[in-house]
Amino acid sequence: MKQMSQYKFSKLYDYSDPNAIVRLGEKYHLTDDLYIIRGSHKSRNYNYRSDGSAGLEYKYTPCWKLMSHEYNDVRDAAGEYQMCILSWVGQRTFQFRRDAYREYGPQASSRYININSVFDWMYYTLNPVTLHHANGNLKRGFRNHLITRLNGFGADSPITIYMLETLQSDIRLGKKIEYLISPASDSLIHKVQAYLLNNGDIYKCPLTSTILPKSHMQWQRLSGRTVFVKYGLQMTDYGYHQDNGNWLKENEIMIDGTCYDSDTVELTRCG
Repeated sequence: MKQMSQYKFSKLYDYSDPNAIVRLGEKYHLTDDLYIIRGSHKSRNYNYRSDGSAGLEYKYTPCWKLMSHEYNDVRDAAGEYQMCILSWVGQRTFQFRRDAYREYGPQASSRYININSVFDWMYYTLNPVTLHHANGNLKRGFRNHLITRLNGFGADSPITIYMLETLQSDIRLGKKIEYLISPASDSLIHKVQAYLLNNGDIYKCPLTSTILPKSHMQWQRLSGRTVFVKYGLQMTDYGYHQDNGNWLKENEIMIDGTCYDSDTVELTRCG
């Protein structure tokens, strides 16, 4: 599962080919909500003259568009015209609405969404692959492809998260895993890191126990410790409240930069 950039995607799916992905006037669904259509991008002709001597006021360039039914419905309900999430032709991107993609796109997206990771996800959604041999073992090259992805733009792709989750599942199920170096302990995170030869900059979220690339996580100050947690989590959902830049549990207090359990320390007020 090599990383698939916009450049590689454009070489495989040429808009001039009427049979590529989807025909004009039809929809190709990537998910129940997201779909691709053929459309056009409207742009102003800056050479336009009112006498019409330099062409029309606007230019319309044929392009692909990634759309969302839910996004359409939200805008329709607000009395606004429909907008695509992404429009492109070849290597040229006309629009990429990251906030809309984060809201309506795959939920495994990272903090900052690299546009190449979107094409990677679309390609492997159009062309699903099998990660295991018939005997249940991971396919040859899986490790190297995953390491390459974790160190490149593919780290932002939901496909990489799927591969990482598959590896974790195989380890939990006790399937045959080839370690080229010994894990530091019997914990899942150390086994995953050992399998990846300590490559890829992955961390375990202390709140959800999920193992993710750094680009899918963010720093938080929890109980006096600075840790990586999964991006997008609300600390209040996990019983924390904020106190001078720290997220603390109900029974925790900070004293001189150290977190203590208030049930186990005695406070003496001087005054």
